[in-house]
Amino acid sequence: MRDDDRDRRDRMDTDYDDEQDLGQRGTSDKMRGAMNKAGGKVEEGLGKLTGDRSTEAKGKMRQAKGDLQNTAGDVEHKTDDVLDR
Repeated sequence: MRDDDRDRRDRMDTDYDDEQDLGQRGTSDKMRGAMNKAGGKVEEGLGKLTGDRSTEAKGKMRQAKGDLQNTAGDVEHKTDDVLDR
């Protein structure tokens, strides 16, 4: 995937509908996080397999992004729970 395509997709990852509540956003972020983490593992493995350190590093970064998205989803869920009380 070209870098400009990835940048465009990353910008889309954070586009939310204003009417979407935090619980739904949390679920979306957790799903995106899981997808990025899985994709990053594949990318890292491909980099190791081919000896391409750049691809391996990009895979590790993508996994870290997935972890952050997952954490953001947890925070959004917990915040939504508190606000719904």
